[in-house]
Amino acid sequence: MLKFSFEMFNNTGVIRFEGEITYHSATVLKEALYMSLDNSDHVLLDFSKVSMIDSFFFEQMRKFKEVAQNLKKRMTVMNLPPYLNDSPPVKTDDSFIKNVCRLVEKSPQPAEV
Repeated sequence: MLKFSFEMFNNTGVIRFEGEITYHSATVLKEALYMSLDNSDHVLLDFSKVSMIDSFFFEQMRKFKEVAQNLKKRMTVMNLPPYLNDSPPVKTDDSFIKNVCRLVEKSPQPAEV
């Protein structure tokens, strides 16, 4: 089951996800993402407490990125599970991680998209 919390810091909305992101959690994921766009100019997505992500997640994040760009909003992704870096079909050099978002690796500062 996927849960999220949303906090505002100035014009930055911080969403912290917890649980599993799968096709079955689509409604919760979409609610969190689009609510954040309505309320902030910069969206920070924290996945540090996510235990599983399936391929559905990548499709939704691609769509979310397009919407955010069209609205001229910024998106920052932090703390994706480390297994996404090297597991097929999600290779770092040609994947969502590199092409759709910039992943924060071993750095306290988020990377912006």
